[in-house]
Amino acid sequence: MSLKNIYRQKRFGILVISIWILVAILAPILAYSPNESNYFLPPLVPYGEHTIDYKNAQSVSPFETQNVNSFYSRHWLGTDELGRDVLAQLIHGSNTALLVGFCSILIASFIGIFLGLIAAFFGDHQWEITRRKMLSSLLSVILLFTFLLSIVPWTIEGVNTSEKTFLTIVFFIFTLLFFYILNFLMKKYSSRLLQQKILIPLDSILSRLIESIEALPLLLLLIAFSSLISPSILSLILMISLVAWSGIAKFTRAEVLRLKSSNYIDNAKSLGYGDFRTMIKHILPNALPTLSVSIAFAISSAIMLESTLSFLGLGLQASDASWGALMASARNDYSSWWLAVFPGIAIFLVVYSCNSIADFISKDDHSGYSKRT
Repeated sequence: MSLKNIYRQKRFGILVISIWILVAILAPILAYSPNESNYFLPPLVPYGEHTIDYKNAQSVSPFETQNVNSFYSRHWLGTDELGRDVLAQLIHGSNTALLVGFCSILIASFIGIFLGLIAAFFGDHQWEITRRKMLSSLLSVILLFTFLLSIVPWTIEGVNTSEKTFLTIVFFIFTLLFFYILNFLMKKYSSRLLQQKILIPLDSILSRLIESIEALPLLLLLIAFSSLISPSILSLILMISLVAWSGIAKFTRAEVLRLKSSNYIDNAKSLGYGDFRTMIKHILPNALPTLSVSIAFAISSAIMLESTLSFLGLGLQASDASWGALMASARNDYSSWWLAVFPGIAIFLVVYSCNSIADFISKDDHSGYSKRT
């Protein structure tokens, strides 16, 4: 599998993804109002995502006669009910889709690959730790969890932002002090009971955790999270990453179990290589090409989830441009077909391109594995 081979077979998908990424990165330059911003080059679309054209409000079609000053100022894809340019919202919505799709799956990939790798490599009968280390690890996990809770913008009724920030800092500091005091006492007064080793069934714990997460309805879980967290792009990224890591972890576990039985892994162990070196330098690089399939599918799923939540009015603020929110505005006037067609085409092209590339990588990797065996 190579990038040249992927491009030769999936030129349309590569072209769509490349244009999408380029437009998302250059969105602030491609679509902005000269009255609101000023760059060295004139914009492709002289309207920003929040620019309201009162002369062309009430959903003007792209084929209708528009009240504009010049041919350059025309709304090529029409306007919405407030008079905002649809093309400008599509351009800035691509930025939102790129941020949510890539950043959420990047976080989910780190979590899923790490957990799937250590669970499959150690299994249920290879990881033994003392009771003191297990308690310290549990306290570290609790501390990390409280830190994550502190950075999530929770919605607390009757508490303003400054008070919420102060309470979060105080709670985190007290948790940190409690952790260090308890850890110090365990080290100083550790008994024989705390020094006993116990077997941790990592593989079984991860498998049950993945099954529990995947048993829950994904969309309903995200809607429940949306009611607790203040709407923003960061909140949406965290929500999707917290529910998307399980699929990547399951895929990683299966691939590591396959590679673990290879001869070169046995040779690495016979040469005295440590577990960490074997996982990072021998198993993970050989698993990444196959894992890229799961990651590509996860990116398209994250884009669909972002569009779905935005369509329902959840996850993002009303001021954030989104393809799903643009489609939702078509419900106010069913004759405004362009509000649903153009963002729908954009979502279809990006999701289809991601899935087609992932499907090709999967088939190419499977054929290459068959040839090697």
